[in-house]
Amino acid sequence: MSCASRGRASSPISLSIDFEPVATDVALGGASSYDTSVLATTTGTVTATDYSTSATLYSETSATLDSGDVYTMFMFGSTASPIGELAKDR
Repeated sequence: MSCASRGRASSPISLSIDFEPVATDVALGGASSYDTSVLATTTGTVTATDYSTSATLYSETSATLDSGDVYTMFMFGSTASPIGELAKDR
């Protein structure tokens, strides 16, 4: 799992899976390294938050993450209207 941010305001973002941090302080235009410790789940909660304010930007409460697959969480849009996209890379 990795996280990429673009097109947002200057605040970095953080990503958690089932309330465990996966990526923190990802700057605008940046990307985190891959985290291989994420476990497979059919009911995972994926949450992207504003690193500075802890405001929730994206939340999915029933994400399916398959074992051995690679995912990227993309964040687009603005702080006022964020758009999140969880993509399966392979």
